[in-house]
Amino acid sequence: MFRFLFAIILISFLLTACSDNQQEKAVTPVVKNQTSRFQQESEKIFERLTTVLDGYHAFSGKMPLKLQDLDSDGYMFDSAYLADILPQDVMLYLEFGANKDATRMWMQKIGEEKILSRTLMDSHLNDLSSDDLQALKAKWQEIAKVGRLTQVKL
Repeated sequence: MFRFLFAIILISFLLTACSDNQQEKAVTPVVKNQTSRFQQESEKIFERLTTVLDGYHAFSGKMPLKLQDLDSDGYMFDSAYLADILPQDVMLYLEFGANKDATRMWMQKIGEEKILSRTLMDSHLNDLSSDDLQALKAKWQEIAKVGRLTQVKL
C-alpha cells in the first residue's frame, strides 16, 4: 500500500515538474549568456534525475547500481524514462554508486565544450573543460547506453 501511495505522489510530482518546466519555457526571456542558460537547464535536469533515483530508492529500499536495475524491479520510471528527460542536444554520463554521494553525473551540451558535473547528494554544479571530460572518458568504461544517457564506471 505504501509503495502504491508513494508511486502516486511521485507521479504527481514529476508531472507537475514537467508542466512547470513547459510554462517556464513559455515565459522565460531569451538569455544572452548561453553558459548561464545551460547551467539553469542542467540544474533542472539534474533535479529531475535525482527525483527519479530517490524514488527508486524509496520504492525498492536500495540505490540502483546499474541502469537495468530501473528496468527490472517493477519501478515505473525506467531507464528509457531517464533518457527521455534529456533534451535532444544534451549527453549525460552517469556513474552509479552504493550511496547518493558516490553516484556521479556529467552533462554536456552537444557541440559545446562546457561540461557540468555533480553527485546525487550534492546539488552544487562543478564546471569541467572538454579536456577534463576527455581525460575521464579515457579512464572510464561504458557499461550501458540508452539514447543520450550513458552509464559509465571509473
